[in-house]
Amino acid sequence: MPLTANILATLSQSQPLSTGAPEAGSNLLYTASIAAGVLYLGISGFAAWRQKSRNMTPVFSATANPGARPDFLNIDQGARSAALERGDAFEERLRTREAEQANAAFAPAEKGFCIFAFLLSSFTLVSMLFGSIWQVTWIGRYAEEFSAQGRLAAIVKDHPIAFTVAVAVCVLQVVRFVREKRKS
Repeated sequence: MPLTANILATLSQSQPLSTGAPEAGSNLLYTASIAAGVLYLGISGFAAWRQKSRNMTPVFSATANPGARPDFLNIDQGARSAALERGDAFEERLRTREAEQANAAFAPAEKGFCIFAFLLSSFTLVSMLFGSIWQVTWIGRYAEEFSAQGRLAAIVKDHPIAFTVAVAVCVLQVVRFVREKRKS
């Protein structure tokens, strides 16, 4: 009983938890742990998606079959020669198509699109370089004054051209990706 009384006395005398700002290291530790968790989930999801898309079976699902005999022990010469002929025909068609594509010039719209995307990307890169060299202090000011959503809104409000260029480059790259996927 005296031990319980000592514990109760200690608890009644203890100070309440601090409601002030968190320690400097705890915010960084929290952010790092969240980032590590998101990274782990992303890698795990990607690995599962890749395994499913490639129709791969897990290693532990394999079973031994003593009657299994590899197919390469019996060679079908007729099928082999037919496959070689199909391969030669495919290579010839591939060479012809590559030669046509090498000789074909870019359409003016595609050339303009490529130049526009290059210019936007270059402008974004230059904006990032100058912003990181000469305006490092405003990041600290935003971090102190605003919440996460407030920071994004303040950056968009203070730097509308750089934000617009970055969004335009992202949209153009998505359009380009979709166009390439439709062609194939």
